[in-house]
Amino acid sequence: MIKKNLFKVILINLLIFFIIISSIIIFPPFILDGYKSLKNNILSNVSKTVDTRAKLINYKNYDWAEKHFDELNKLSTKYYDYIGWRRNEFKGQTININEMGYRKNSKKNNTINPVKNEAWFFGGSAIWGTGSPDDKTIPAIFEEFSDLTSTNFGESGYTTQQNLNLLIKNYIIGGKPKVVFFYDGVNDISYKCRKELDFFSSGRERYIRDQLEKSNLSKLVGPTKDLFKILLNKFNLKNNNFYDCDTNPKKSNLIVENFIMNWEIAKNIVESNGGIFYPILQPMGYIGEPNVSHLKLNSNSGTGSQINQFLFMYDKIQNKLREKNLNYIDLTKIFNNNEYYYIDFVHVSPDGNKKIAKSIFEKIKIEN
Repeated sequence: MIKKNLFKVILINLLIFFIIISSIIIFPPFILDGYKSLKNNILSNVSKTVDTRAKLINYKNYDWAEKHFDELNKLSTKYYDYIGWRRNEFKGQTININEMGYRKNSKKNNTINPVKNEAWFFGGSAIWGTGSPDDKTIPAIFEEFSDLTSTNFGESGYTTQQNLNLLIKNYIIGGKPKVVFFYDGVNDISYKCRKELDFFSSGRERYIRDQLEKSNLSKLVGPTKDLFKILLNKFNLKNNNFYDCDTNPKKSNLIVENFIMNWEIAKNIVESNGGIFYPILQPMGYIGEPNVSHLKLNSNSGTGSQINQFLFMYDKIQNKLREKNLNYIDLTKIFNNNEYYYIDFVHVSPDGNKKIAKSIFEKIKIEN
């Protein structure tokens, strides 16, 4: 009888142990996969307003906005050494990406080798064209103004270091552009100023490192951690002050030095190959006096906040550019009026892209 009761207790304890282990390790992957499936498939079919930017006043005269943001959410990326990532080939109504990961300007130049074009544009998602169809990105509109065939080398999250590496790659494979534009500022600050990253980091350095360093145990509990992060984000329980450029002078100085050195190296490469280099300090919603009354931008401007990083670092970059006497196109205040251009703190709608492309074209037309 005693043995039977002992066996029963052991079985019950083993069952409890299995339930606990399952709740920590086995169940979270299924819950996480179910959540992702629900988010990507079912919810996207139930509602077409997942991305609220499509409903902004900026798009009141555009019937393609919802389709654009729907396609944007379907894009995937592939890893590449030295440049980090590129989006995979995609064919849509508002977004088309070729097999090399470069966004097309329009259907009329789909067959042109992008490396052979006369004007090259490098930058992050603002140059890539988040919020605009293929023919209304900055490179596409510039092509119409200038009659220079243009290539959009932009990619979401790219810093000046990634732009420089991609520039070198495309010269090596035979490119000979007449003009090259680097459109930078936001990503070098928004990523490198994060506490866990340094002056030479890309936006995904920490993620890639974590994946490579995962032990067998961490791989098992990984889905549990991911699920916990989702819950933190949903209930806004995380600390939003995870930047340190405004309190770490050594790091902020290195970021500025790296930023400007990348521009200088790119300039030397372009000019040594017979081209003209134009670095551009990009606009963003926290700089100058743009109309952002239609947006719900983060208003926290204290120490360690995202806003404070941009205000602090843009000032340092501009001071250093003046000190080095490096010519650049300053577009930081291009939207200082009452028009609705921004769709978030950095991306603009097609009217904004047109204003930027026109300003760039007029600048180089005067100089040439």
